[in-house]
Parts: sequence; C-alpha cells; structure tokens
Amino acid sequence: VAIIAFTIIIKTLLLPLTVKSIRSSKAMQDLQPRIKELQKKYGKDRQRLSQETMALYSTYGVNPMAGCLPMLLQIPIFFGLYVAIQSVSKSDALYWADGFMWLESLNDADPYKILPLMAGVFQFVQTRMMRPAGQGKISDPQQAVMNQMMNFMPLMVVIFGWNFASGPVLYWATQSVYSVVQQWF
Repeated sequence: VAIIAFTIIIKTLLLPLTVKSIRSSKAMQDLQPRIKELQKKYGKDRQRLSQETMALYSTYGVNPMAGCLPMLLQIPIFFGLYVAIQSVSKSDALYWADGFMWLESLNDADPYKILPLMAGVFQFVQTRMMRPAGQGKISDPQQAVMNQMMNFMPLMVVIFGWNFASGPVLYWATQSVYSVVQQWF
C-alpha cells in the first residue's frame, strides 16, 4: 500500500511537469505538417531549414525542448524511487507473513505475472495515447522507427518485470496505470 500511495503522491506532485510535457508534445504534433513543408522547401539547405524551423517554433510559441526537459527532470526521482523500492523489497524483515493481495512477498516475483502484464499493457496504452490521431501509413522513416520502438518498450517492461521482485514491478504497474489516467485528463 505504501508503494502504491507513494507512487501516486510523487506522480501527482510532478503533474505540472507532466502536463507541460504533454502539451508541448501535442503542439509539436500540430506543427508537423508545417515542418514537413519546410523540409520539402529547404531540404538541401540544412542551415536555412533550421532557421525556418526555429522561426516557426517562435511564431507559434513552441519550445521543442519543453517536452523533453520535464521528463528528464523526472528521471532521477523515479530512478531513486525504483532503487529504494528494489532495496526495500529485498529485505524480508519489513514484510508481514500474509503478504500483499496475491503476493507472498515483495521480494519474490509475481507468481501469476499479473503486475508485469498490467505494467506492459498500460505502458502500451500510454504510448498509443501519445501518437497523433488518424495516423495511417507513415512515410517518414524516422517516425516509423520511433513508432516501432514505442511498440517495443511495453514488451521490454513485461520481460524485465517477469522475474523481478514484485516490489519494483508494483511501482512500475502503479505508475503506468496512473500515467494513463493523467494523460487521459
């Protein structure tokens, strides 16, 4: 319960950064057609393309780093939280004999694999929510590779969580579910 509550508290405290990141990402998606026009027009002249792209960002008040910076600030917090949960979950002295729900100990892997699968499913839902609506066949090879990587990450969450101690995986699952809820609103 403490892992779930702490994860929700931290994600809620970081909500302003998350909102800023999501809004910036949406603004960048909205400008993609105009950026593609600039790429067609100035494709050979990299310097001019860069200048025109920055002018476009300036005109519409979009900061391309605004989507990344808030997420980068969250990485040390979540890494520290993950390490703390993992080290606490290895200490059997802190857990009661009855366990938590279907988990006998947060030190052992989830016997039914519910948590890693839940984390992976909600990670997948979150990546689908981040994509622009109505995106059909992607002509841009970089975007196609990026989408493939975004589809691959939830699978990696499941693979890593499969045999991990259930304490850190409970954190992953909680933060994945809560992230989808935050992104939805």
